[in-house]
Amino acid sequence: MKKPIPIVEVTRRLRLLRLARGFSLNELSDRADISRVYIHKLEKDSDINPTLAFLQRLCVALDVSMPALFLPHDHESGVKAIEVATEVLELTSDQLDEVRDYIQKFRKK
Repeated sequence: MKKPIPIVEVTRRLRLLRLARGFSLNELSDRADISRVYIHKLEKDSDINPTLAFLQRLCVALDVSMPALFLPHDHESGVKAIEVATEVLELTSDQLDEVRDYIQKFRKK
């Protein structure tokens, strides 16, 4: 059985998911009904130990399953995809068209 990932990785994944969905701290706070300050501290401070109920509220707000936060390796490619998606948010429309073309060519191989 695989060991769960450390809480610092969970909070990293939460932040990447928030950014990938284009949510500000305020928007996620409103969606999850959780203090913006607490979410910010959670994303930045590995000493915070959130409850499962708290994490569940964030998962619902981010439209992600709880296991996706805790399972190792199998979901690492998902985390990498989120990191890439976060970078993609900063691209221009023309750059996005080029990325889309590249992905389509890559899939055909």
